[in-house]
Amino acid sequence: MKIVGFDPGTKITGSAVIDIVSLKRVELIHHSSIKIPSSLDHQNKLLLLYQEAKKILHDFHPDLASMEGIFAKYNIQSAFKIGQARGVLMLALAEMNIKAVEFSPREVKKSVTGNGNASKLQVAYMIKHFFPNIIESSYDETDAVAIALTLFHRISLKLC
Repeated sequence: MKIVGFDPGTKITGSAVIDIVSLKRVELIHHSSIKIPSSLDHQNKLLLLYQEAKKILHDFHPDLASMEGIFAKYNIQSAFKIGQARGVLMLALAEMNIKAVEFSPREVKKSVTGNGNASKLQVAYMIKHFFPNIIESSYDETDAVAIALTLFHRISLKLC
């Protein structure tokens, strides 16, 4: 079973695909950053995000998807734009009949590090510990891997 994880953003969206080999073994088969040029207007940024997400979905054929939910800590306008990015990702997933599960940033951090208040650096450290082959990666990518792993952990707990 393959799970795609998205860390939505309007400048950079992290993506990752993991393959569940068994309840105790997961392989990272893809991680990347979808970089959105700042020269595009918002509408075309969303179009580009949609097109790039569709490529990933077509290339890897995931069975399930997970993504981070919205949080508006500082700027409500940013939250609205990220919500639109999430909507575009949801549309791409719905078109391919892939069920999406959402997790709060706190749930993702707790799932991967054991601490819901962990920093991005701590999340990245744990992801690099689980997958030593993920050498060059941004926080967006390690967050996307963490988001996919959170769904794996949720699934494995229900199956045990």
